[in-house]
Amino acid sequence: MFFPSRFAALLRPALLRPSDRPATAACLAGLGLGSVALFGVMDPASGGLELLAALWLLVLLAALSLRRARQRLLAPPPLLLTRRALRHPPQPLPPALQMRADLTALLSSPAPMGAGLESADHAVRRVLERCLLRHGDRAVETLDRPALIELWLLATLLRAAPERAGALAQCFRLPHRVLALRDQMPAQAATARVAPRLRRPAGRGPHRGPQLSA
Repeated sequence: MFFPSRFAALLRPALLRPSDRPATAACLAGLGLGSVALFGVMDPASGGLELLAALWLLVLLAALSLRRARQRLLAPPPLLLTRRALRHPPQPLPPALQMRADLTALLSSPAPMGAGLESADHAVRRVLERCLLRHGDRAVETLDRPALIELWLLATLLRAAPERAGALAQCFRLPHRVLALRDQMPAQAATARVAPRLRRPAGRGPHRGPQLSA
């Protein structure tokens, strides 16, 4: 059975978007006219009017659907994730406020002191900072939802166990790249661990290695 209220409930989120309000208003007007005709409030003998109202309703719904499809096609593609991953995330996502808080905490990770060992969080911070530059050097607070999901899932992958990281990598346009980036995290820590051995106290001459006796 035809229930206009159900269609109105489905269209309610669109009412909150200013760009969709004209098309949504026209669609709701068509819903009202269609419901009046289909429920027989008008003269039941006016079958032509009922058919016209039903066709008008279908045209308006199709126009609204095409408008949204066009907006999705013209939207800029995500930098890292696939479009499918944005529409259907691989796991239930926390609220946007929580994702922003997580990223802000990672971007506040302290740098290593001198040549000390770099923490895993600081290594993730450097990756996130490069991604923010690609997004136009924006702050976490001003990221739109697609960019926010991208960075949050990337940070999750970089800190995930190997099996989980492999599954999350399939959400990215270049899975092998993000996995290679994750694999570099332990290597960066190992480099930082060896670096102090290569440093020599100031004031000493260059190390010449063992000298052979004549």
